Amino acid sequence: SRLSWKTRETFVMSNTGRLRQEAPEVFRNDSDPVCRTLDEEALRLTVASARASSRGISRVCVHDPDDPLHEMLLVLESGRYIRPHKNCISTKSFHMLEGIMDVLWFDEDGNFVGCSRISDRASGHPFSIRL
Repeated sequence: SRLSWKTRETFVMSNTGRLRQEAPEVFRNDSDPVCRTLDEEALRLTVASARASSRGISRVCVHDPDDPLHEMLLVLESGRYIRPHKNCISTKSFHMLEGIMDVLWFDEDGNFVGCSRISDRASGHPFSIRL
């Protein structure tokens, strides 16, 4: 990685393009706006960032900030909890590359409705869920 002294932003080059660090836990893929991909280097960077974070989380956004659909590589350290929240704007999809995650969902009144466990493909559990 290199530091740009003019903007004080960190850029990391991967095989798929430039990743720009927007915040300690947030990177943005600034490569070709038509086709953005993520490679092993982007994954390694995001995992290292999550491990270094006090919150145990990091992400690489592949969408533009004004896009209605937000797509990202999200890394959560083991034991990380994200409190229930309502997203009125769009649906969510999760695809597991490694590890296990329980996804809980609730009705409009906040009552527990169900839980699905997703994991990597080798586990025998589903590896993808869309809510």
